[in-house]
Amino acid sequence: MGWHTNSMAPGWRIHINYADAEGKSFSRYRHPVSGELVTLENKYWNFRAFHVTDDEPFWHCIAANTNRFSFGYRIMKPTTKGALFKKSKKLASNSTNTANLTNRSL
Repeated sequence: MGWHTNSMAPGWRIHINYADAEGKSFSRYRHPVSGELVTLENKYWNFRAFHVTDDEPFWHCIAANTNRFSFGYRIMKPTTKGALFKKSKKLASNSTNTANLTNRSL
């Protein structure tokens, strides 16, 4: 994938990828402070996180000459402040739901 910033959709990014051959896949980025080009070899499982903003683009790209499976996630702020807390509080107030939640085996 060529150079890009994802600046149209700001937030934290988490990339998980798997490259099945050593030395045939990499991730590259421009360091936001020094401007240095940093190349990270992708071999087997890799986990990376970085932050994208509108005003400070994070330039990055990838290349692969092997099978490479990639999963990218954007971590966003909740759209409604406190929505998760309100839902959890509602579940906790219902004794049936609370019993069902606490008695489940994971």
